[in-house]
Amino acid sequence: MADQKKKVSPTVPFSLRIPTDVNDQLTYYADQFNMTKTDLLLMGASHYIKWRQKDYDLPTAEIARLNQLVESQKLMVSSFEQLSQAVTSGFDTMLGLHRGSNYLADDESGSLDE
Repeated sequence: MADQKKKVSPTVPFSLRIPTDVNDQLTYYADQFNMTKTDLLLMGASHYIKWRQKDYDLPTAEIARLNQLVESQKLMVSSFEQLSQAVTSGFDTMLGLHRGSNYLADDESGSLDE
């Protein structure tokens, strides 16, 4: 099974006129990637079609940025919860100071002797 070759679609001739500078770039990158110019054009066209259809894997940089944004949201939620608790605690303290001592609010020991 490892010897199976990738099924190749039938090909048709196709003529293309491109500017000289684009041809130079195509030649350069085909050499860099050790490919033919035809293979590079086919791969580029396939990549562009998948990109337009939003059918692609996220690159590592995009995944890292997304994880960074999610982590930032989690930190903001945690910070908000802590701030909310601090404000509530502060208002409880201020209300306690404002009321002052009150015989009705004194703690009871629970025994009937007093």
